[in-house]
Amino acid sequence: MNKKRLTPLILPFILLVLSESFLLFPSLFFINISFGLIFIMLSLKYLSNNNEEKFWPSYLVLPAFLWLGFSSYVYLSSNGILIQAFLLIMVFLMFTYFKNIYYYLFAKKSEKEKNLDNYAFNYSFLIIFTLYSSIYTLPQFINIPFVYVFAFMTLVLFLLFWQNVLFLKLDNRVKVFISLIAAALLSQLSWVLYLLPLKPSISAFTLSLFFYFLTTLIRLNTKGDLNRKTIKWPLFFTIILLLLVLFSASWI
Repeated sequence: MNKKRLTPLILPFILLVLSESFLLFPSLFFINISFGLIFIMLSLKYLSNNNEEKFWPSYLVLPAFLWLGFSSYVYLSSNGILIQAFLLIMVFLMFTYFKNIYYYLFAKKSEKEKNLDNYAFNYSFLIIFTLYSSIYTLPQFINIPFVYVFAFMTLVLFLLFWQNVLFLKLDNRVKVFISLIAAALLSQLSWVLYLLPLKPSISAFTLSLFFYFLTTLIRLNTKGDLNRKTIKWPLFFTIILLLLVLFSASWI
């Protein structure tokens, strides 16, 4: 039996154990986060040993930030049921991602590229929501200048946008330029949302919606499919959800 096939099963289980342990012993949070990142990195490297054509660190962005985002979110949450639900979601997402990584990097099944591209789009939405919910909550617990956090999250946004254009048939310099511009725009919006008297989860979800819409525009434009017909439903979906969230939100 090919032992590498077990990696998508073993890694999520290890991450779940690490998550449950830092919930029981909060002082272990940063240690367990570090161990989780190391296990994710080693798992990717292990799965890519048979594929010299693909640069494996390119596929580290999504699972690493998914781990950081979900771990930070559950660590700062006080709802036990919500915590366990998010942990189970994280385990499932890690499993599906690494299962496809196994087929793409190790088994060299190129048709899995479409799945990974879709994961980049969907996972990024969740990453922004969980990470920014945590970031917007931090000032309630520690005194840290938001400008430092702002710089870090701008880098995160750049890497997430890069992940979302990774599989597009574009020159790498064009991909970098698109990612930089998109990250700069969204990071400015994140600062504005930070200054508004909204709950952290509402601000984070609003930012996630704008990320969804901006990424949709980028994908449609680069594929030459941007027109009134293709943008109608994403725009409608974004506006409706945004209005529902803002009108039902609790302002501080």
